[in-house]
Amino acid sequence: MSRMETGDGGFYSRGRGSRGRGSYRGRGGQYHNNNYGSGGGNFYGTGVDNNNRNNSGFNSYGNRGRGRGRGGRNTSWGSRGRGGGAPSGGKPGAAKELTQLVGHRQTVAGLAVLTEQEQLLSASHDGSVRIWDCATGKCAHELPVGGQAQCMLVEGDYLFVGVGVSVKYWNMSTNTQAELTGHTDTVNALAVHAESGMLFSASKDSSIRAWKFDAQSNAFQFAGQCLGHIGSVQCLEILGNLLCSGSADNTIKVWGLVGDIAGTCIQTLEGHSHMVTGLVSWQDHLISCDFNGFLKVWGTQGQSMQCMHSHPEEGHMPKKMSGCLAMTGIADNAQNPVLLVAYLDKSIKLWELPTFKYRGALYQQAMIRSLVAGPGMFFTGDENGLIKVWNCTD
Repeated sequence: MSRMETGDGGFYSRGRGSRGRGSYRGRGGQYHNNNYGSGGGNFYGTGVDNNNRNNSGFNSYGNRGRGRGRGGRNTSWGSRGRGGGAPSGGKPGAAKELTQLVGHRQTVAGLAVLTEQEQLLSASHDGSVRIWDCATGKCAHELPVGGQAQCMLVEGDYLFVGVGVSVKYWNMSTNTQAELTGHTDTVNALAVHAESGMLFSASKDSSIRAWKFDAQSNAFQFAGQCLGHIGSVQCLEILGNLLCSGSADNTIKVWGLVGDIAGTCIQTLEGHSHMVTGLVSWQDHLISCDFNGFLKVWGTQGQSMQCMHSHPEEGHMPKKMSGCLAMTGIADNAQNPVLLVAYLDKSIKLWELPTFKYRGALYQQAMIRSLVAGPGMFFTGDENGLIKVWNCTD
């Protein structure tokens, strides 16, 4: 078996400043065989729409938006300041609830916006994926997935859903489906590196499995494993040609995807004191959150990634902190990037980047488990199955 192993572990108009250790060429094992990350063909060659991307400086879990953004300010984290806006939208400090989408009976674990199709997809623990018509606000279709949906990803014509220990996927243009098996515990997160045609699934079994589209069989095939975490892998994020994974072992691992470092754990980022629950990429930075309520910004310095900023900062700790559950990115009318973070206290707090200026909070009746940004708005899904649509107003 080929494996990668490490030595250490109607509404539509989407902590403390500890430093990471190691370097890009530091500890980690290697992937054996299977031409992983070779830069070969990807599954866009099978009729998938490669243009279904939002124009965003953010690329957040659950959103899957890609793009370089519209340019903008340099950050205060010592970055190279290449600019990088965020999805267009109104000022989030005065977000207005537009409507509620009722239908799911249990936790909404994943949301995705199909901008060109004017649709919102939602995946739930009730065993279904619902497709909502953004023009009417009505559920246009309900897809049974055969078990609790823990995570969801849409890429081109493909819908991927983590159901129990497997990944089920559908080609939405041909209405065909298949299943990927091999994990021994719940699949928590999914990510796609479109340039190489690789799909990644992260599991409570501490592993990340890699899958590559095979044109001959017209299906995804197992390509290897990323092993090294010693706790459940909770989240994944693509940062350029790197795969980042956040875990219940309180660390973030950085994996190479192309060239000589393909399949190699090139760095382990340490600094969180609790389970890493979310990852978001913005410009060339990685933002992480944890179950203690800390947010950290990671950037490249020399040959390694370092913690550039931690929020809240030491000396500015609130009397009471609440753990983070999910994140996504939006922008205000001035194209200032804003981070939306869902907390255990049933709030959604808004932080302007790069300063983490507090922009307000939205308090809910239930914990928010999924967030996604759309054009000029954002969507939230809670633990009771309720989806809300929010307008970004001035």
